[in-house]
Amino acid sequence: MKEAKRYKSKIVIILILCALSTFAEAKINIGKEDTLSTTPHREWLLPAIGGGLVLTGATISFDHGGNPPATGYTPAFSYKADEVLRFVPAMALVGMKALGVESRTHSWSELIVRSAISTAIMGVSVEGTKRLSKRVRPDGSNNRSFPSGHTAAAFLTASLFAKEYGHRNSWYSVGAYGVATSTALLRRINDKHWTSDVMVGAGIGILSAELGYALTDLFYAPQKKQTTNDKAHGQQPGGASFAALYMEYTLPHAIEGIIGGHQVKSAYGYRVGMEAAWFPSDYIGVGGRIGLSSSPIEIDGILQERPIDHATITAGPYLNYPMPNGRLALGANLRGGYGFYPQNTYDNGDTQLVIGGHKGWGYAGGVSLTWHASPRTSISLTAGYDHWEAPTADDMNATGWSFGLSANYPL
Repeated sequence: MKEAKRYKSKIVIILILCALSTFAEAKINIGKEDTLSTTPHREWLLPAIGGGLVLTGATISFDHGGNPPATGYTPAFSYKADEVLRFVPAMALVGMKALGVESRTHSWSELIVRSAISTAIMGVSVEGTKRLSKRVRPDGSNNRSFPSGHTAAAFLTASLFAKEYGHRNSWYSVGAYGVATSTALLRRINDKHWTSDVMVGAGIGILSAELGYALTDLFYAPQKKQTTNDKAHGQQPGGASFAALYMEYTLPHAIEGIIGGHQVKSAYGYRVGMEAAWFPSDYIGVGGRIGLSSSPIEIDGILQERPIDHATITAGPYLNYPMPNGRLALGANLRGGYGFYPQNTYDNGDTQLVIGGHKGWGYAGGVSLTWHASPRTSISLTAGYDHWEAPTADDMNATGWSFGLSANYPL
């Protein structure tokens, strides 16, 4: 019966995705020419990212489940910043508009209508999905885990801010989405959501903004063209600069060792997050990543129902080598940073093992092959290696390889 309900929920989520993606595509068809730039282009990147997040998060089955935590369970981390961070892009949007900084919309009434419709779409999607899925939160507090409403609100307001002010400077968009990604990470670190919850929440937030603007573009006059500098098209000195949302597959046994006399290994998993880099020249730059990984684990050869998650923030030097054809580029980076493991309790027969609740330093490196599909869009194939402090103080290793894909927005 539970399996039937689970598949029913997934089908509903996929239908929501299809509806949101279809209507968001109207944004492309309504405005063949970008009214905020001097170059026509197709705005397919954000709808594709939002749709990919929802579809992937809705179909992942290994990163949630298991018995609720024991009575009196207390998460290893309890940071309240996520309660405020989700509103920061909205506060910045209202503040800049109040200060008279010119935005995409020309009047307060239009901005309010666009924001209200987008928010309504997000609210209905999130609340309806929560009622259907009834997924228990990692901390066992209630059954409203899927999807993350905080994350959806954060990515919605980030998307609204990026639409209104991203044309002025691409770093505005980077900052807004960085705040939204931080909100998602904190929701998982605080044991309020599973990783797939925040993935779907982020996708719903992005798609709701796309759909909201697509609908309001039907009855608002086309926006007046504005002259923009080359930064809006990603063509500037140091044109290798970019911001990206990435997803990677992590290879098995990244975590392996002995905990309380039991053999523990991680299986395959995934990592999602945001990356940005600034290149003052075409070849050398500096950048960083924030991300969240999730991997199932085996204890004494038995696959557990709850995964081990890891939130990280890293920064360091980046290298870029453009190929002669101008479409391809090779990249590399070496980063150091800090990581957090949310705490989980695993019932292994007569023994309960507590894994996670640990934080520490680590380093990571990676290589990439980037295809510049257009002046405003590029896609990268990535591969990397990570070395982190283990999720417990026991005799463990926490290293591993990964490979994946990122959707990039040149800055």
